[in-house]
Amino acid sequence: KEEIELKGVCHEEFIELLCVIYPSYRPITKYSVRFILYLADVYQIKHASDLAESYLVKTKKFTNAAKLLLADKFRLKRLQNHCLTSFKDQKSIKALQDVDEFEELSLEMKEKLLKRMFDFVE
Repeated sequence: KEEIELKGVCHEEFIELLCVIYPSYRPITKYSVRFILYLADVYQIKHASDLAESYLVKTKKFTNAAKLLLADKFRLKRLQNHCLTSFKDQKSIKALQDVDEFEELSLEMKEKLLKRMFDFVE
């Protein structure tokens, strides 16, 4: 048997990724979603990325800011739209400036947040 070495990848995390996409269909959890997204991005496994995005849209175990950061980092359009539309007023968007994740958001995402703020201007 010939082995292929995957450098820079945690063995347990890679096994978890395989369990998510292969017949066991292990559910994504709050503990696995970040590394599943990372590995799905590295190995271009859209199905795993879609499953992780669906999990994040449905779960209440992450703040909106944390979800927005993951949506930004991994280009998850559905999650991004979900997060942006969940803001119901300017105050909730302004509150993002006080959380650690805000500084990590891309300029493009900050621009989208600003545009969302304008939706509330009368």
